[in-house]
Amino acid sequence: MKDIVLRLGFLFCLLFIAFPSFSQQLSLETARIEIKKRGLDEQQVITALKEKGIDLEKIDPNNVSELSRAESALREVLAELESKKNLPGSASGTDSTQITLEEFNAEEKKEAIKSTDEIQEAIEDGATLEEAITETIDEGIKEDLKPSSIYGHNIFRDKTLKVYKQSDNIKPPSSYVLGPGDNILINIWGISEVSESFEISEDGYIKPNRQPRVYLAGLTIANAKDKLKSYYSRYIRFNPDQFDVTLRTARTINVNIVGEVEIPGSFTISAVNTAFNALVAAGGPTDIGTVRNIQIVSGSEVKELDVYEFLKNPAVAQDLYLQDNDYINVRVSDKIVSISGGIRKPGRYELKANESLKDLIGFAGNLSERALSKNLVINRIENDREVLINVDFSANPNSSMNPGDKVNVRTLPDGYENVVKISGAVFSPGEYALEPDMKLAALLAKTDFKTDAILDSLLLKRINPDNVTVTYSFIDGTEALRSPNSASNLILSPRDEIIVRARSQYADIVTASIGGSVRSPGDFQVDLSGSLRISDIIFLAGGIEENAESFGFLYRKSSENPRSTEYVKFNIDDLSTLENNLLIKAGDRINIPSKTRYLDDITV
Repeated sequence: MKDIVLRLGFLFCLLFIAFPSFSQQLSLETARIEIKKRGLDEQQVITALKEKGIDLEKIDPNNVSELSRAESALREVLAELESKKNLPGSASGTDSTQITLEEFNAEEKKEAIKSTDEIQEAIEDGATLEEAITETIDEGIKEDLKPSSIYGHNIFRDKTLKVYKQSDNIKPPSSYVLGPGDNILINIWGISEVSESFEISEDGYIKPNRQPRVYLAGLTIANAKDKLKSYYSRYIRFNPDQFDVTLRTARTINVNIVGEVEIPGSFTISAVNTAFNALVAAGGPTDIGTVRNIQIVSGSEVKELDVYEFLKNPAVAQDLYLQDNDYINVRVSDKIVSISGGIRKPGRYELKANESLKDLIGFAGNLSERALSKNLVINRIENDREVLINVDFSANPNSSMNPGDKVNVRTLPDGYENVVKISGAVFSPGEYALEPDMKLAALLAKTDFKTDAILDSLLLKRINPDNVTVTYSFIDGTEALRSPNSASNLILSPRDEIIVRARSQYADIVTASIGGSVRSPGDFQVDLSGSLRISDIIFLAGGIEENAESFGFLYRKSSENPRSTEYVKFNIDDLSTLENNLLIKAGDRINIPSKTRYLDDITV
């Protein structure tokens, strides 16, 4: 009866695969749920199908044409039975909705054809019918799944893991447990050459040609290899390293996933999948589903699946292979807490009952370099009110955590205290570490001074206790270097700045300019003593050009009215005399006209 209902479930999945309301996972319950929803009797549907020549016991699940014919018959049976049920006077009532292919709208027909094509394509790639249907339904549902904010959930939703099909070339580890339906390949080379494949029977054994049975069901691949090596060594000569056993094709198993998962139900998958891969088919836990205490029930044995252990060491998955009809139960999580601030991986985490603040910080990648471990703040709900709790993590790492706790790890403010600074007329300005009881002379010894540095009047900039305002004071640096015990060699405070002024800062730079018909017009620095003359600045400008006039003009601010300008015309050929070759003052402007300036441009 189980196989009959399973095949009926296949038909229902094919018939309604495009509809969200019928997008349940392929399982033994699929048919029962749908039949009950329609108010029909399970045996009544099976009998009606037999009357139309469809015997579910004889249908080949891998024969698409047989399934297509059975699907059409099922559609007719559903329509007929629902019509009878809805006749006047029927005790079944009239609230059930008859769904036929003709009632599908155009978009739904298109989706149904698309899904059927995907199933056919998967079968052609080597998947079994059960895997093809399961995968097509899964992908349609999981497209709508949103990322979870809880650490560990997204490995089931973001394709970190996948569900392996028979068509995938997967080599399981030596811990894989063999069972009925697995097909193994035995290879012997060297002195003798043997290559044989066997499928493990329902009773758990293989039978080599004209040899006794070898029971392999329940053994790992590693143990089966040792057993078969010993078995074949009785009849065939080979060296120990000339024998190998590999899994050629894995069996198909049915796994039931219940509880807080996105897509609960029964899943038909290849046995090479671990419990982690099976959970991917179900979309993983919901936002309230646990990832720390997932139960795997195999007969009377119960194992625990902890996603956090898997993330630390993926090898733990090898101990979680599944058997046919195993149950995976995802319960509601007990303790979700969050952590933010000075932590490497802030976010939401699930803790077990006995896990503490130390475990939470470990899952979150440990404290960052700027974290203040002595000043953690926990936001907690206690006695129907919100409270804040300060925790010194360095002293109490095992502080208990409550569901809903929000931990904030405070961090150091930007900047640092143990620093002093030197700037100005020095060759190595910048910040220096403030050593214990460090004095001014020790800081000055860390750099060299420029030739115009004023050492006997250094400026000390010190931040006041209010951490905002500053105080300036002058210190004799020469005395501090000469007499270490003098009052000038004072002890520095955090963030002190020594400013070394330069004499050049107090010197006025004055210039005069020259332009017009000279080779290098521009500004030239002049001294206040007035040693430069007109001929000198013409020389500094590269001399006059070929088309220059023989005269020029000196523009100068009036000594009587600085707002007005006076000019002096000079003859370049007469600059040999000091009387004509005037001294240049700050701000003077000289212009040598060009002959072309006075030519008229006449066009006829």
